[in-house]
Amino acid sequence: MYVVLVVIGIAIGYAIWGSAAQQPARVQTLTLTIPGAATMQTITVKAPGLRGEILIGALIPLSGELSSYGSQVKVADEMAINDLNSYVKILGLPITFKLLIEDTATDPQTALAKLQALYARGVRAVVGPDTSAELRNLKSYAEGNKIVICSPYSIASDLAIPDYI
Repeated sequence: MYVVLVVIGIAIGYAIWGSAAQQPARVQTLTLTIPGAATMQTITVKAPGLRGEILIGALIPLSGELSSYGSQVKVADEMAINDLNSYVKILGLPITFKLLIEDTATDPQTALAKLQALYARGVRAVVGPDTSAELRNLKSYAEGNKIVICSPYSIASDLAIPDYI
């Protein structure tokens, strides 16, 4: 079932990104359902397509308490970027993804400093950090700077509010 959902997601992504990447900028209307809202919301956005290099940050505990785990995450993240680049190349899309890895040292203050460094380099999407304490410490910075954070292992319920996390 998971594989089927992934394939469907990829197909939808290709339909949206693939057509946008091959056409000039246009205005596209998207209809979104907001959780808890009684009515549908319609927004209009420019869909110029993706081109060039897209930076993806990775906040990984390469040192500190979770360093043995962090080395495995680093390898998995590198494999994922390689797979993604192979896939977009097959599709003929004019984009590549570049992974920028930063060591959080399993420390909330270090995680924030590393996120700020990634942001300064142009990163607007990040995988990690791995602990709820680290994520909690960088949440307001991520939201204030519109950085999308995907923290796969944080389990704190107070961080589950729909936003950039």
